[in-house]
Amino acid sequence: MKEQLSFAGYGLRSPRRPDIQTRNVSPLRTIYRLRSGLPPAEHLQDLTTGAEALLARSRSLFDTGNDTVRWMQVTGDYGQGKSHTLTLLKELAQQQNYATCYLSCDGSASALNHPQRFLPVLVSTLTVPGHTNNGYQDLLFELLGNRESAEALNKIVHRRVSGSHTLAAALRWHLAQLLQAHRTISDDRARHTQAVVLTLSGQSIRHRSGAPPMRRFAYELLQVTVDVVTSLGGNGLVLLVDELESIYTKLPNSRSRHGAYRVLAALCESPVFTHCRIVLAVTSDASRWLAASAPTMQPQPGDLDSEPVRRWADRIEADLPAVACPRLDRRGRAHLLHRIREFYLNSYPRVRERWNDEAWKRFADDLLARAVPVRLIMRETIDFLDSLRYAGA
Repeated sequence: MKEQLSFAGYGLRSPRRPDIQTRNVSPLRTIYRLRSGLPPAEHLQDLTTGAEALLARSRSLFDTGNDTVRWMQVTGDYGQGKSHTLTLLKELAQQQNYATCYLSCDGSASALNHPQRFLPVLVSTLTVPGHTNNGYQDLLFELLGNRESAEALNKIVHRRVSGSHTLAAALRWHLAQLLQAHRTISDDRARHTQAVVLTLSGQSIRHRSGAPPMRRFAYELLQVTVDVVTSLGGNGLVLLVDELESIYTKLPNSRSRHGAYRVLAALCESPVFTHCRIVLAVTSDASRWLAASAPTMQPQPGDLDSEPVRRWADRIEADLPAVACPRLDRRGRAHLLHRIREFYLNSYPRVRERWNDEAWKRFADDLLARAVPVRLIMRETIDFLDSLRYAGA
């Protein structure tokens, strides 16, 4: 049972009803992203089709009573909609009262074999339902600015951060000094607050080695993040990890790949992350490679108890929890075109007044006759609808 700490008025708030201006701007932001070839960040359910299996699995994953399988894979070829699907799952997770973080592991600064490096990148994207904070640091500054909230955070840190190394000791000391400064209204509050935020957000460890003590500390800091979210009233934290194929395309050798395996094992199978849910987006080829590699994943010297590589590999071998991005046939693509068109026309009602059925039919037939990735279907459809709007300008 998760513990509820008093954060002095910073409990999870119901999202505010958007005002008229927000409701008008939000669809235009979505269209702008589609126009730029980017996956939409809002209105995902209005722009998704054929995802019934995915939605059923996600409901099971986000079930707070489910502690059996806390992770899943989303597989698909390049351009088939994995990033779109992750954003859809982010929207669904927040509707289920989960905070979310996103990480693209396509890059050395966020490679999965170095949790001390990717942690600050990951938590910088923290989104908490009902809060307007811009990432984890913003939330920490807000909490530490209030004495009662700072005391609640101090309890979480003392429960989770057990190491005796310099960084852990310094974190506890700065928190103690900050609480004392709150009592005496000292000018040192800003300095101690800055030090605490830099450590809890992972900035203080991003250039440290990946030795076991530092990996353990990175996991403890992530546990603090999860506890902060649940103490605010949330059900937990959903980690959305994109570009998982980078394990095979970017990491140079078997040693670094094992480093990624043990980190994934910790996130997906360690009991310390009970209130975490993990979604991994990966290409179909890399997913098959991961399954083929599972029999050879064995514990190695330096693995932590919280990195159960063999248990994670057994899970993959027994029943790989994966859902494929929907492969849309012609009918499914036509349905997607219809949904994009209706979303656009609802956003720009004047285009409907000069609608040309013949021009739309010619465009749709031509697009559906080509094997175009889903992302390009969206982009070309927006381009066509833009041309109608510009013609009547």
